[in-house]
Amino acid sequence: MNFSPYDCIAGKIARLNRLIGQVYRKHLMPYKITQSQLGILMMINEMAPLAQAELAQMMVLERSTVSRDLKRLSDRGYLLKSGASNRPVLQLTQAGKARLNEILPSWEAAMEESRRLIGEEGDAALDMLLKKLNVLK
Repeated sequence: MNFSPYDCIAGKIARLNRLIGQVYRKHLMPYKITQSQLGILMMINEMAPLAQAELAQMMVLERSTVSRDLKRLSDRGYLLKSGASNRPVLQLTQAGKARLNEILPSWEAAMEESRRLIGEEGDAALDMLLKKLNVLK
């Protein structure tokens, strides 16, 4: 078997994730928020009230990652948890909505820079792959 680490699908995706992740980290750094945490704020803002388990499933995140990020966001006063402790429901606070609105222009700049890097074809290819894997509706 002829093996090259450059042929590994997981390796290709990991390299792409690191490259695009650098763009987002650069734009989000002033806000002291990760892309994962921002994604959570955006999803809750769009879908609230949202069950924590549903959030994890929709974002394809490990339960421990969701719990850690939710704790950090909650500690900053950005979200509220209600309902049963084993099935919490999430909503943004006014402070969470304000912070999200403050961050969005930088997120949009990161999106534009990322799109310039990968082009329309790259963006379309990502959508196609996510649809194929039933992650993008």
